[in-house]
Amino acid sequence: LLGEMRALLVAEFDQAWHESIAQPWTERHAFMQAMKEKLTLYAAASRTRELSQDEQWDFASAVEGVKGGKAAKSILDALLQRAPEHAPALYARGRILLEDNDERGAADIERAMALDEEAREPGAQLLYTYFYSRQDFSRCDRYRNTLEETRRQRERAVAERLQLKQNDVLEPHGLSAEQLQPWLEVLAAEDSVKRAWLVRRRVQHLPRVPAYVLVVQFRLPTFGRARAMARIAEAVP
Repeated sequence: LLGEMRALLVAEFDQAWHESIAQPWTERHAFMQAMKEKLTLYAAASRTRELSQDEQWDFASAVEGVKGGKAAKSILDALLQRAPEHAPALYARGRILLEDNDERGAADIERAMALDEEAREPGAQLLYTYFYSRQDFSRCDRYRNTLEETRRQRERAVAERLQLKQNDVLEPHGLSAEQLQPWLEVLAAEDSVKRAWLVRRRVQHLPRVPAYVLVVQFRLPTFGRARAMARIAEAVP
C-alpha cells in the first residue's frame, strides 16, 4: 500500500523513537551508575563501622535500585529495628512484601500512612490495588474512602495555601541550619535581594505538611521585581 514511501516512513519513525528514548535512557543510566557507586561505598563502610540511620536508608534504596526489593529487605529490617517509626523504610518494606504477595506488608504501609501525611495517598492506592487483586472488596472500600478524603483534603489545603490573609498566624520557620541552607543559597544568588524573611504559616488543612511564607525586599525598581521573584520561586525548595 505504501510503496516507495514505506522505507522513508520506517526510517522516520525509527529516528523519532530513538530521539524519544535518548534522554530517559541517559537519565536511567546515570541513576543506575549512581546507585552502584553508593552500593559499593556503603557496603565497604558497613564492614568497618555502623552506618547512621540516614546512611542505612540510602544503602537500602541503592540495594533495591540495583538488586531488587528482596535484597534490600534485610537492610530495611535492621533499620526499622533501630528506628521503628522511620516512615520511608516502613513504606518501602511494606511495598516489597506486598509485591511478594505477603499481606504483612499492609501493616507496614498503614503505619507509614499514620506517621507521614505524604504516604497516605500512595499508600491507600497501593493497598486498594493489592486487596482488589485479591477480591477482598470490603477492605478495598476502606482505602477508596481514604483516597477520596485525601483528595478532598489536598484540594482544601491547596486553596488555603493560595491565599495569605491579614489574620493568618505566622510563626518561626523551625528549620535547621542544614534545611535552611538551600533557601539561603537561592537568595544569595540573586544580587537584587536586599533582605528576606521566612516564616511558617499556621494552616488548618494538612497541618503536618508545613506551609511557609517567604517575603523578599528587592533593591530593584518595581518593573524588575516580578521576574526576580519568579526565579526565586522556581529555585527554592
